Amino acid sequence: MDRAPVNLLESQRRLEQPDINDIIESDRLSPLSPGWRSLQHADNNRWTKRYLLPAIKVTCLLVSWIALLFKRLIPLPIGSERLLNWLSQVFMKYFVSPEAQEMLYRHFSVENALVHFAIQNSGAKDIQLVTLRPNSPEQLGNVAGTNATLMHDRIILNLFADLGKSQDADTTSKRQLSDMDFSALQLPEFKIYSNNPGRLLNLDFESSLYITVMVIALCFTYKQLENAVGSLFLDRSLMQFLANLTGINNFRFWALSALGEHPHIPLDPADYLHRHILIHEYAYYQLQQLQTQQQPVSKQR
Repeated sequence: MDRAPVNLLESQRRLEQPDINDIIESDRLSPLSPGWRSLQHADNNRWTKRYLLPAIKVTCLLVSWIALLFKRLIPLPIGSERLLNWLSQVFMKYFVSPEAQEMLYRHFSVENALVHFAIQNSGAKDIQLVTLRPNSPEQLGNVAGTNATLMHDRIILNLFADLGKSQDADTTSKRQLSDMDFSALQLPEFKIYSNNPGRLLNLDFESSLYITVMVIALCFTYKQLENAVGSLFLDRSLMQFLANLTGINNFRFWALSALGEHPHIPLDPADYLHRHILIHEYAYYQLQQLQTQQQPVSKQR
């Protein structure tokens, strides 16, 4: 059948119309969940991303590296968890946009969900599950005597320390889909602030990450900073673990570091953190899709 003649003017109009931000949200081939892409769409439209982010990026990187070099040269553990507790709560409540708040909360919960999923499906009975899923500014401060961000880093570090000692954990065998435990994937409801009294800004996600990294550089000791950045390099091991458990090879390609790369503080830690968050979102959405496949299999049994 012959095709209808193409109206060149109409065709050109249609080609010029889509906005890349709209395409990202509607991209069905993206490894990110529709919910995350919707948050990205709203976040990319924030005026702070266009006008403030460049200055925020340069300023925060400069301050972060000055703090890092100073702490590296001074043989004293300089830091303040108490200050970090207060700044974390105030910053999230009064400066971070609603969608960026949700993205930040999600990362705490998503990484914790991946850790729990790995442990629960490894057969390990001798590894303690630590739950850290803050859903309000108040829960970003002191958690059982430790700052929430510091606790977040310790959980992933202890996962691999415990796996190395575990007598029960099987980190190499594939699990049958019908036997997998997906209960860890449930996320909490997040308390999002938008028009609260005293709100000063609605910063986009990337600007929030650069400021967060700067604050951490100022408030963590140098050893805590080394461990925090080093934990990002454990993504390759975590993704390898998930690939072994599920048999899904895609997990193996989602990592920041090259094979065997030695942990180090990169020139742009906030960019590393951003990509680390995206990797965990990829992995979480992959497990969610796997969970939907489990239900028909279970019914057949």
